[in-house]
Amino acid sequence: MRPKRCFDASRIAATVVVLAAVVQVVGCRGGTAPEPTAPKVLVLVVVDTLRADGLSVYGAKTAPPNIDALASQGTVFRNARSSFHQTTMSMGAMFTGRTPSIESGTAAEAVAWNGSTWCGLARFASASAASAPGSAKCVPDTLPTLAQRLREAGYKTIGVVSNELLFRPAGFDRGFDQWLEIGREWLREGAGGQPQDGLLPGRGRPAKDVNEAALAALPQKAADEKLFLYVHYLDVHDWFLSARSYSAAVERFDSAFGRLMAELDKRGFLDDAAVVFTSDHGEALGERHAIEPGKRHFGNPSFTPVLHVPLIVRPSGLVEDVGLIRTQDIFSLVRKIAGAGDGTGEQQNGPLAKDELYLSEVFYQTHKKGDWKAIRARGSKRAWLFNLATDPGETRDVSQEHPDRLRAHLSRIDELATELSVTAPIASGLRREDENRLRALGYLN
Repeated sequence: MRPKRCFDASRIAATVVVLAAVVQVVGCRGGTAPEPTAPKVLVLVVVDTLRADGLSVYGAKTAPPNIDALASQGTVFRNARSSFHQTTMSMGAMFTGRTPSIESGTAAEAVAWNGSTWCGLARFASASAASAPGSAKCVPDTLPTLAQRLREAGYKTIGVVSNELLFRPAGFDRGFDQWLEIGREWLREGAGGQPQDGLLPGRGRPAKDVNEAALAALPQKAADEKLFLYVHYLDVHDWFLSARSYSAAVERFDSAFGRLMAELDKRGFLDDAAVVFTSDHGEALGERHAIEPGKRHFGNPSFTPVLHVPLIVRPSGLVEDVGLIRTQDIFSLVRKIAGAGDGTGEQQNGPLAKDELYLSEVFYQTHKKGDWKAIRARGSKRAWLFNLATDPGETRDVSQEHPDRLRAHLSRIDELATELSVTAPIASGLRREDENRLRALGYLN
């Protein structure tokens, strides 16, 4: 009797062997191998609110078998960090390669939080868009997107999303030949319906519906056609709404992920494919820190549980784990895998060095460099310093023991806040559509 498999790995194993071979050092005179051929199929899977240590490959006790199978055939990045604790800022970074920021130019105050600013990219909005409050897109038209660059490289692009914050007209769909919004139906209240203020989001966003839409959108497999498939799942995000434990939600998603991979394999899409598996941000599950953060993944300030995310690239040999990789760096990573350039000269991360992470939040500013992390409260002189090497749980403020290091971090925060600030007027307040989307995700009552 054959051992049970999570999805058919026979074709995948063959692909791994072939792709691994092309990256071996060739010859005996110190020559290097040519760049590996870009895969015909590129699958980007984003699991909303999946923290890294929710997976066994990052230390969890539960072992989701299908994600484990993917990891066993790929490169597991150990130091991937979200650019922000919320979907739109993180996905805005992933889709444009830019560092997200809500800096206003005044350290004590962030820009107003609404559907035009919560991608952290308002500083790139055109003057005409900025002059018409409410009309500016969350992802400004001035920025080329990941899907646009892949389409230019010859890929047919399909996006399937289930998070309302990514729905049109935010701008995330730009560059996709097909863009499918699961749960997009907006139901008008019936007689005696609640609430009284208009539209309610439709249901139908579980992974099975996302899978069904993604598989229905796939073209017939053609030998000469290149395909980029982006699939965004919300099941883990909804663990608290579905009355499941967090780990149970991860396991439930894993089963759906296995079904997607099995069907892609059955149809031949994994024969020459790269799979990039990641999350937009993590989740807080009751950890205690030196500062009390917001509940779940609300940050303010953001600690490791909401920032440390999984990143797995299958097959192994395509890319190397080079240390810190932020959400905005996935833009370049995917382009490199696809042979669509790496965004050099275009990415404009601001002045961020490769080993820096900067978080621009509503109430806090955070700067991480190496094993040190500083947090400053906006509008206050209060600041904290953490040594992540000796205190990974961020429970002990060591600012008094290392005042010079703290000053260096705070100076850097000032520099970055200036560099990443907006200059155009920003509309204030939430629009009705903003409120509806937040309510649909459980952020508003």
